[in-house]
Amino acid sequence: MLHHHISKIKLISAEICLIRIHQPLNKILNKETKVKVLPFLYSNDIEWSGRRITREIQISPATCHKALQELYSEGIVLLRNVGKTYLYHFNHDNYVAKELLYPSFKKEERLLKVISRLLRDEFCRGILI
Repeated sequence: MLHHHISKIKLISAEICLIRIHQPLNKILNKETKVKVLPFLYSNDIEWSGRRITREIQISPATCHKALQELYSEGIVLLRNVGKTYLYHFNHDNYVAKELLYPSFKKEERLLKVISRLLRDEFCRGILI
């Protein structure tokens, strides 16, 4: 009887893990705050205090703290304690970060460069005509 319950628990645990692996972005990108924090940490590859992040991306400290804690628990953000300060940075070694988020951020950067170049060229063309 006990063996049956243990097997059932293992099966449920495996199903939960499969859902987390199958749909990892649902939990990571489920809040607008996380969608703001992640590209910021990715593109500024240094350690940042939570207070500094709130100033840079203009969100409330409580909202930022909650998002950072969730991202840390998901392994996307790393945390280091220095005295009374917590420093956060993007975890480039995390599989989901490396395989899903990093390529998305790179594509977004390239897209912004292309759009910027097109707008600049169009603006310059308008001045010369």
